[in-house]
Amino acid sequence: MGIVTRGRQVTALPVEEARGELPNSDLDTEGGAFGLSWVGQGAYAGISRSAFDSEYGLPGGHGHEHEDEHEHEHEHEFDAQAADPIAMADEGEEDGVRLDLRQRRWDLAAGASDPAEGWNKVDLRVSLNDYEHSEIEAPGEVGTRYSVEAWEARLEAEHARLAGWHGVLGVQLGEEDFASVGEEAYAPPYQTRTGALFLVEERALGSVTLQAGARLEQVAHDAVGFDDDDFAAGSVSLGLVVPLPAGWELGLAADFAQRAPTAAELYSEGPHLATGAFEVGDSALDVESSESLAATLRYAPNRLKLEATLYANRFRDFIYLADTGAEEDDLPVRVWSQSDAWFQGLDLEARYAVLESGSIAIDVRTFYDRVRAEIEERDDDQAPRLPPDRFGIGVEARSGIITSNLDYVRAMDRDSVAAFETETAAYNDLRARVAANFAVGDSAMTVFLEGRNLTDDEQRNHVSFLKDVAPLPGRSLIAGLRLEF
Repeated sequence: MGIVTRGRQVTALPVEEARGELPNSDLDTEGGAFGLSWVGQGAYAGISRSAFDSEYGLPGGHGHEHEDEHEHEHEHEFDAQAADPIAMADEGEEDGVRLDLRQRRWDLAAGASDPAEGWNKVDLRVSLNDYEHSEIEAPGEVGTRYSVEAWEARLEAEHARLAGWHGVLGVQLGEEDFASVGEEAYAPPYQTRTGALFLVEERALGSVTLQAGARLEQVAHDAVGFDDDDFAAGSVSLGLVVPLPAGWELGLAADFAQRAPTAAELYSEGPHLATGAFEVGDSALDVESSESLAATLRYAPNRLKLEATLYANRFRDFIYLADTGAEEDDLPVRVWSQSDAWFQGLDLEARYAVLESGSIAIDVRTFYDRVRAEIEERDDDQAPRLPPDRFGIGVEARSGIITSNLDYVRAMDRDSVAAFETETAAYNDLRARVAANFAVGDSAMTVFLEGRNLTDDEQRNHVSFLKDVAPLPGRSLIAGLRLEF
């Protein structure tokens, strides 16, 4: 099928707020987990098994059954009818693709204290994951099936203090086997093997705490139809925690980090329905590198806690998914790309304990965060799908077994966007939650009632690939029970 080009820039959808049920947005999920553990003198071991099954729809629709009838629509930007989920339902577009997902997982943990001279403790973590999902394009008709079998093992050993240094030496190994069956598979079958060696150290220099870390990683991809790819990546970090007068504390961190491209970034070429796009990889992608600086100022006298973090990241060969303005298979074409980039951000947070009296406590929290980014080789210099500025305030009250929360977040509009990316409007998010915590023998039980989006605002998450067709849920009420044993 040919590619249909759209206009260069898409702005906010020119439609009135639609209300009602979003077609093909239902979700049916069930799952559970159990585990056993043994704790002895200076050693422990445990194993757990979890299962998760889910069936859900992908809003927006995708398929070929209406291709001829609506081919002309792909030459234009969204119009009111196309962006209105109620109108979509009236036209029968609710019969979209559904996903049938299955996951089975084993987790093993074991460790020992003082396993050998010079070592304080050793910990082992092993996970085995069996995952598959099917894209159901019509009742009983499976279009494409994906499966992943993966394992990962991580061994950490904490050494005794040596020349004033205290830290952890570790090794991490893993393997992932990905298989895809179907005409619309977005990536070929592949196997990825990873191996890493890392070291994290800390020591005190008078009143100053020095932190350092290093990691060496090897990643190998073997994909059907492509030459094997091997990548070497390394990371180093250095941090200082410096006490200041009057209860203040300054944290400084600098690091150099590298990341190998993933198999999906290298080899994708097909409709990826989870992101609502036709994704195209680039097998020539190189290792991504970043240099970052961060400064954190903290103040925590008695009931008041203040924290401010300012950071900047310089990326070399930053890997990102870029919109092209083209369409293929009724989906927007997005291409995995690479360019130098700058990221800068600011995080502010304040907490105050209003009341602390026996079992009664009331805390107030407020925060603000923002991030800016530039892609150097883009004409518009804009990085796609950046989160908007946010600020919020919340209150938490605790009395005996009862905990209650009231939180308000204001997400600002995002009107500075990359090419072919839609703008999103500001919205309010007001949430309330009350929970009761009980001890049931050796187990813990929580009963809760939660209200989300109590102002019933239209909320579109700017970082979501599906924000144009699927807003976040409106006003909702959730009740639940959680038992930990």
